[in-house]
Amino acid sequence: MIKEYLEKIESNFIGTVIDIETIGDFNRQYNDSRRYLNIKQVIFEYINHEHLRIYCAEGEAGIQDPKTISKFKLNNSFSSSPSPA
Repeated sequence: MIKEYLEKIESNFIGTVIDIETIGDFNRQYNDSRRYLNIKQVIFEYINHEHLRIYCAEGEAGIQDPKTISKFKLNNSFSSSPSPA
């Protein structure tokens, strides 16, 4: 399950700041992308001039869902209008 938090703000801030929080350990026996196999995204958040939006995985079932959310947001250029949860 993913919890979504939205806080409206008013700012003259230009651009978007993205924060991705992860858990897990690096697999240091590899020197390629397999090194990150055990890293799991648990929080995806961003802030722009209109709002702060946070997606947080709850429990083991929600841990894979933020990858889908972050891909959706990255592909939709962080539109300022809220998307359906």
